[in-house]
Amino acid sequence: MLRVMIDLETMSTKPNAAIIQIGACTFDGQAAGIRVDLQSCVDAGLAVDASTIMWWMQQSDAARASVTSPGASPLRQALEQFTAGLAALGLGSAGEVWSYPASFDIVILESAYRAVGLLVPWKYNAVRCLRTLAALRPDIARVKPALAHDAVSDATAQAAWAKACLEGLPC
Repeated sequence: MLRVMIDLETMSTKPNAAIIQIGACTFDGQAAGIRVDLQSCVDAGLAVDASTIMWWMQQSDAARASVTSPGASPLRQALEQFTAGLAALGLGSAGEVWSYPASFDIVILESAYRAVGLLVPWKYNAVRCLRTLAALRPDIARVKPALAHDAVSDATAQAAWAKACLEGLPC
């Protein structure tokens, strides 16, 4: 079964937040990311908050550079690319999408799909939460990302952490 960890970098903490980076990593370590054009998110009606902008200003130069480097795709195109990537990996009826927590990244991503009129590429019952899993396995240390607040780096670390937490569980 395919398990994919998803991490977003956003410009708000609201459920309809503007997305500036999508990162994903399978539990076997295949990772990829897409930068998203902020203006296209605003044009689609997604939210930007001053407090989040201020938070980004306090992050490391490397983290800020990872979300502002040239080459961002318009939102609809980024989501189409993301969907195609999931399909190429084999996300189907038995696949799972994970995030930390599921009530943030997945909700925001689903909102973005709806904002541009695209179907969410996973079933409603395929969503899983690393925060819940980690609470069940306090004996497993959190895996730190190589670069905090870079979606691919965060997704990769979270996938490794989730995989470690799942080891030994009957699932």
